[in-house]
Amino acid sequence: MIMAKRRIIIILVMTLTINVFAFNLTEFATVVVGKSSYTCYRHERYVYVVSRADKKVSVVDLLSGKTKLTITEGMAMPVMAVSDGKRIYVSDSWRNSIIVYDMRGRILTSIRVGIMPGALKLHEGKLYVSSTKYPYIWVVNLKTLKKEKTIRTYSPTPFFGFLKNGDFFYLNYKNYIPGVPRSSNVVAVINGRIYRGDLKGPRVILESRYGTFVAGFYDGKIARLGKTVLNVEARTTLFITCMVEFSGSIIVSSIGDDELHVFEPILMKEYTTVKVKGKVVDMKVFFDHLLILTHDPDRLHVLDEDLRIIATFDAPMYPVAILAAPTIRKVGVLGADEGILKIFSVEEAG
Repeated sequence: MIMAKRRIIIILVMTLTINVFAFNLTEFATVVVGKSSYTCYRHERYVYVVSRADKKVSVVDLLSGKTKLTITEGMAMPVMAVSDGKRIYVSDSWRNSIIVYDMRGRILTSIRVGIMPGALKLHEGKLYVSSTKYPYIWVVNLKTLKKEKTIRTYSPTPFFGFLKNGDFFYLNYKNYIPGVPRSSNVVAVINGRIYRGDLKGPRVILESRYGTFVAGFYDGKIARLGKTVLNVEARTTLFITCMVEFSGSIIVSSIGDDELHVFEPILMKEYTTVKVKGKVVDMKVFFDHLLILTHDPDRLHVLDEDLRIIATFDAPMYPVAILAAPTIRKVGVLGADEGILKIFSVEEAG
C-alpha cells in the first residue's frame, strides 16, 4: 500500500554496538536531467547522468539537490559519463571517441578508441571502454590520455569491471541469444581465467561472504565460482536482474515476476519469496535496510532486515537505477523516460 505521507521513521541498530538511532527518509528534491536518461554514475556527492535524447550530461549535486553543471558541447550521441573528480569522460558512439572535459564542462581533448564506445569503468588511473558493436574493451591511460591496450572479448559486453581483489572480469552475456543456436559456453573471464558452464546470458555477478555468484538472465540459473570451475547450484525464475547479500541471505530479483527470491547462501536453497508490486529493476543495501526499485508500478520500496516492506514511495517514470550515498545520507532514483532524478534525504530524528 502506498503511504499517504512521504515520511517514515526507521530505527537502525548498528552491528556490534548498542547504539540505537532514528532517522527520517523524506523526498528532498526532484531534478530534471533530460529524456532517455538510461545511464548514470556517482562520484562522491555528484551524479553524472546522460540524456541521449537531449545530447547532454547533467552533473547533479545530491547534497544540495541542484544541477551543478550541464554539458552539451561536442556531443553527437553520448552513451555514458564518468568522472574521477579531476575530469569528466563521455563515451560518444557516433564519434567513436571518448570526449574529455574539465570540471567546468570545457572540452580538453577527444580520444578515438574504436567503433561505438559504450560502457565505462575507472580503475587505478585507467579508463576501460567497451564497444557496443564489437568484442573489444579498450584501455585508456589517463596520464597520457591515449589508448594503450585492447582486450579481445568473446562478444560485445557492457558487463565488466573489477573484483574486490583487483581482478579484471567480464561476463559473456551474448553466449546465448533467443532463437539463435548457442555458439559459446563461456560464462565469464576473470583475470584471464575462462569459466565455462550452462548459464545463458550472464549479466549479474555478486561477491559475497559465501563466494562469488553469477546468474544467467535467460535461464534463471545461479552458479558459484571456484578457483577454476563454475558450479551451477540453484535455479529460480527467468530474467534475473539483480543479486545482493542482505540479512544473511542472497536475494535475487527478476523482471519475470514480482517477487524477491531468498536463498540460504551455503547450500543456495531458495527458502522463501517476498511479494513486491512491480518488476524489480534495481536493489541496493542502505544501512540496515534494503531498497527495491520497481517498474509497473514505478516505486521505491524500503525493506527491513526481516524483509518486510515498511515504506513505499513514488518513483519517476520508468526507473532504472538507485544511487545510494550513505556518507552524505542521500538516495537518488533515476527515471529514464521522464528524465527525472528524484533525491531522498536521510536525516537523524530528534
